[in-house]
Amino acid sequence: MTNDATPPAISEKYILPMDPRTFNGLEEDDYLHNPEPRKERINSSGHIFTGRGLVNLGYLWQTSDPSCGYPIISWLNKPQQSYLNGFGLGGTNRTGQVPDIPGIRGLIDRDTPQEVRTKSDYVTGKKWQLVFSDEFNTEGRFFYPGDDPYWEAVDLHYWATGNKEWYDPKAITTRNGSLEIQLSNQTNHGLNYTGGMLQSWNKFCFT
Repeated sequence: MTNDATPPAISEKYILPMDPRTFNGLEEDDYLHNPEPRKERINSSGHIFTGRGLVNLGYLWQTSDPSCGYPIISWLNKPQQSYLNGFGLGGTNRTGQVPDIPGIRGLIDRDTPQEVRTKSDYVTGKKWQLVFSDEFNTEGRFFYPGDDPYWEAVDLHYWATGNKEWYDPKAITTRNGSLEIQLSNQTNHGLNYTGGMLQSWNKFCFT
């Protein structure tokens, strides 16, 4: 004895009837989507100056003021920095208006004579002001990385030009009021000669 009856699926009781007559009617459980011709006619009139719109604009202004208005107001009220009649290397660091930082050598060597710190242009007669000098008067200076605020002796092979020497910081020093760069027939890093290169790459960017 067989039974061909199939038990109903659990989901059948949740299937809604496809009745076209109920598509555009009122929904008892969703009043927000009930058709209201009067309100729809008001909202579709194209008038944007409504009470609700003005309130929205007020809140928008209040929320945007801290993020947009404050930076503008603070920039307008910021005191302008004075460059003391100078820019760059000859600006506030070394034009004489700002004192030197103790323990740090200034851009102009103290041993540089006053009469050579200014020079007149041969064509226009305009006076030019010295912005950097180093007399190398201190005996026995070295220029290893970190030894000097403006100069640094490199430790490398200048392979781009096919040099036969290795640049070594020990080849550079000061003696008798002059900068001394020594080139010697001394093997260094597999090269036949040892020389020196003194440079200021990136040094003046932080002055």
